[in-house]
Amino acid sequence: MPVPAGHRTYESENLTVLAAGPYTERLSYRWLASEESARLSGPAAIVLLDGQASVATGEGTVPLPAQSGVTIGGGAETTVQAGSQGARILIVQVLPAG
Repeated sequence: MPVPAGHRTYESENLTVLAAGPYTERLSYRWLASEESARLSGPAAIVLLDGQASVATGEGTVPLPAQSGVTIGGGAETTVQAGSQGARILIVQVLPAG
């Protein structure tokens, strides 16, 4: 686990829409400068390593505490917004193989 309070991503109720078949996982690191944002689509997981960030989905915007994560369901759109100190994030995307 990249953070002590981590959990098993694939056991999240947000990832139930994955169809059977082979997948590739893409792990990427991203630095978001102060107030910068990144738009992502699921299925994926975001882990905030440090800094400040919030996550906006169709259901609203919630703060993402440092050393925590959030999963994004298949087909869902999410925006990660860094706070005034910026944010270092890990992104795990689940992509169809091939």
